Amino acid sequence: MQSIKLFLQGEGLAQIEVLEVEESCTVQAVVEQARDKGLIFESDSCVMVEDSKEELKLDTLLDITCNHYRLHVNRQRRIKVTVHYNGEQIERKFPPSKTIQRVKRWATRRKGFRIPKEDAVKLDLKLCGVNEFLDDEVHIGTLIVLPNCELSFDLAPKQRVEG
Repeated sequence: MQSIKLFLQGEGLAQIEVLEVEESCTVQAVVEQARDKGLIFESDSCVMVEDSKEELKLDTLLDITCNHYRLHVNRQRRIKVTVHYNGEQIERKFPPSKTIQRVKRWATRRKGFRIPKEDAVKLDLKLCGVNEFLDDEVHIGTLIVLPNCELSFDLAPKQRVEG
């Protein structure tokens, strides 16, 4: 059997971990390998495919047909997200497997602040009180510190490089 790369984010992992797994392996095998890299996995933890809200069971056989399979592991099922923009704020709950890119898309589109696409591309999300913008591929579940399961973001213009 051929091994492929799997990308994993979750509690206890400071960054995206790249794991080498067999083409068809179980979720349990992925979790065991990730524990060696610092993943926190408790009896109440859940495993989700990136941007999905459905949980995978440990005995689920992953049918990995591409080389970019992305998983998220977390004890929280929902995270309350607040986004601030132009003196207004909106709130919604997301699964921890959602990416910063998905949250930004929700915040800028018609269910959010209704920002035209040409203006939205000039904006990014950053945690409130932090000056650094977040990468689009970061799962929001990696940003919470338990027992708190809420996040607050500012939607702000990308920093301009002048020179």
